[in-house]
Order: sequence, then structure tokens, then C-alpha cells
Amino acid sequence: MLYGHDLGSMLALVTAWVVAAWHATRLRQDGEHAPRRTRILLAALAAAAAAALSLSIQHLGRLGFYLDDQKAWPGSALAVLPPLVIGVAVTYRLRERGGPGLPPAWWVRSGLYSSLALTAFELFPHGRLRAVDVFVPLTVTVLAGLADAVASRRPAWRLRSAATAVGVTGLGLLTLVGSLAVAVVTAPGPAVPDIPPVPVRASRIDAEGDSLYFEARGNGPPLLLIAGAGGDGGYYERIADLLATSYEVITYDRRGNARSTRHHPTTFSFAQQARDAVAVLTAAGHRSATVVGSSGGALVGLQLVVDHPAAVRKLLIHEAPLPSYDRRWATFLHAVASTRLRYGSSAATLQFLFGLGIPASAFGATPPDAQSRGYDEAFVIGTELAALFASSPDIRRITASGVPVLCAVGELSRRQGRLQATGMPQLAADLNAPLLVFPGHHLSYQDDPAGWASALRAALAG
Repeated sequence: MLYGHDLGSMLALVTAWVVAAWHATRLRQDGEHAPRRTRILLAALAAAAAAALSLSIQHLGRLGFYLDDQKAWPGSALAVLPPLVIGVAVTYRLRERGGPGLPPAWWVRSGLYSSLALTAFELFPHGRLRAVDVFVPLTVTVLAGLADAVASRRPAWRLRSAATAVGVTGLGLLTLVGSLAVAVVTAPGPAVPDIPPVPVRASRIDAEGDSLYFEARGNGPPLLLIAGAGGDGGYYERIADLLATSYEVITYDRRGNARSTRHHPTTFSFAQQARDAVAVLTAAGHRSATVVGSSGGALVGLQLVVDHPAAVRKLLIHEAPLPSYDRRWATFLHAVASTRLRYGSSAATLQFLFGLGIPASAFGATPPDAQSRGYDEAFVIGTELAALFASSPDIRRITASGVPVLCAVGELSRRQGRLQATGMPQLAADLNAPLLVFPGHHLSYQDDPAGWASALRAALAG
């Protein structure tokens, strides 16, 4: 009940400010004899304060799905201060002696601008939080408020319709803040280097009624990379090329994804996914390999150790989704499932990606070949993610297997307190495994392949 009310609090905050701005604007038009409108204005300001307090509690208590821990104090301040300051000022003006005064409407509309700027600040993913990231929403709010104040003092510029005033300024500000947030505030990822491609040996293997596509590149000890959501081995293209100088890197499209087939679209099990990994290894000419899995691929790797320990020389898991280790994960997955049922898979996918807080630079850096294939949102959200509800690592069997296990989290994911990072320290402790810090975020093998590959080499060599 306590988790996941951050987005609702943001929407309630914006809604309360819209109502307050509407009635403040109409109050100026109706004159002083509008007690009902005055009461609604004060109630809306109180609602804005309550929503801001709720958002702050979600932030400081680490209860939200979409909130970045780095933004806890600045986000709370940006939420709470406007309703507090504006609410006190408006209440004082309305209750001052000598009869009710009329507060300038731009005071209250400035609160609306601040709530829109705050929403953009909270929802758009950032890298390392900088002073400019906090300065941008403050600046946009102040400039919009000043522009509104100037326009309000010029009768020729006044908009007679409160709906037009609120709608035009609100939507215009939202567009401005969104553009600034994407273009300026979001920290750019490292420049993706030009990586010389290496020869790829592509093949297929039939396994349990489906055809699995896999690739091998390089020579040396076998290294199997298992992809997460979307299941496309092409996501690893850049680091596979970099690692091919030291390993025979094997990537594959998991059953039901990309170039592999899916003849049973409603079924998914980690046990079958583990058998698929063994089949791919066997087809590539190996009985065992070092295995690396990221996100959902990490869960496949853990299942592989449980069911086929002889096939795994060493396992590195990166940012595994662990509902059994963080109650927010389970609540978040239920929320995504509910969104899928109500609004479709595309909306649920967007919600899921926002929850992971992945910077825009990562999606722009997806290898072109994998990007052109896309992925089946309905299958990923409706079938693969549904399997996470029941997933829980079998700690006893993993530790009993004798397979060395390494756990890794992205430095950015850990600092932001993202869902995919919060359970990893406890999992590492349960497995008696080291917890390593890799560069960046959940998908940094795409936008920082050199840094990620270097960290992976060092981890596997240790």
C-alpha cells in the first residue's frame, strides 16, 4: 500500500495547481464577491500542499517507482516550497484587514508552472545530478512567472478566458520544459566509439520445437552472453566485438525473440530458457562456458547454474530483477501488468522503461541491426515479465553447485537507487559473492561498450 504512489502524487499536484490557477484567474474577473470561488481556491492550494507532501514522503522514504535518489532533497524542495509560499501569500492577501484582497492570479499560475517543471525534472532520467539540472526547472519557473506577471499588468495582453490562459501557458511550459529536459538536462552518454567488426559465424539450432539463432565471434575460452528483455543477442554486438580478441563470444536470440522462433507464444519458463542456453553452447561446440547475463538474462544464468551446473564455469549477473528482494519490484510489476490490461503493451512498456530510469542516450546507442528488428512488446510485457512474479533464486542449490558467481550493478543505477540495483547487495551476500560496480546504468553495454567490456574483462580475470 505504501509503494508506487509517486506518479499519482505528481499528477495530483499538477491537477491541484490547474484548479487553483483556474479559480485564481476567474476570481480576478468576477471581483471580490465570489466566496465560493475563494473557498475552492484555498482548497486547491491545500490539496497541492498535501500532494507535495506525499511526493516528498515517497522520495525521502524510497517508496516510489520512478524517483531518482539523487533528487530526493531538491525534488522535495521543488515540490513543497511553491504551495507553502504561494498558499501563505494568497491566504494572507484574502484575509487581510479592510476587506478581502484579491491576490494576483499570476502568483497561483506560477505554482502551476513549478509543478510542470518539477514533473519534467522528476521523470526525465538524468546521469550524475549536477547543479544545472536543478537550476533549469527553477529558471523555467521563474521566467514563466515573470512573463505572466508582465502580461498581467498590460490589459491589452490579458487573455479573457481562464481556460485559454491556463491551457496555453501550461501546455507551452510543459513543451518547453520537456524539450529542455531532453536536450539539456539529460546527461549525455559517452561517445560510442567506432569498433571494427569482427567475423561472425552465424548458425541455428533446433531445440524443443523452435529454432534458436546464435552467433560466435573470436577465438579463445567460450563466453556466453545472455540478453534480458527483448532477448536479442544483437544488443551485445559492440561488447562482443571488443571481447572477441580474448574469448570466443557466443550470443543468441532467446526463444521467442528477434531471429529465434516462438511456436508456443503463451508459455515461458526459466527452466526451458536454461535448456536453450545449453543447446546453444552444445551447437557452438562447447560443453561449458563462462556465462554473463544482464537483467532478465541474469535470471536465466542463475537457473542455468541450478539445473546445469556443469555447463557454467563462472557466472556474472548484472542488475537482475529481484521481486523477492525488494517489495517495490513486485508492486511495480503488478502496476505494469495492470497498465497492459487497461491501456495496452506500448503504454506498459513505456511505464516499465521509466521505472528503470535508463537515459535516452542508451536507446539511441542500440546497435542499428538490433534496433531495426525491434521487439514484441506484447510478448515481453505480457509473457516474459509475468514470469518474474514467481521468480526467486534458489540460493541453496546455487551455492551448493560450486560455480563461482559474481554480482554486478551499474554505478549510476546504484547511486540513483533504481529497482534493478536495490536487491543486488543482499543477493551477493546470500550467495557469498563479490558485488562489483560496473560503469553506468542498466544498458551501458550499449552506450559505453569500451568501459563495460573493460570492467567485464577485469571481473572475469579476478
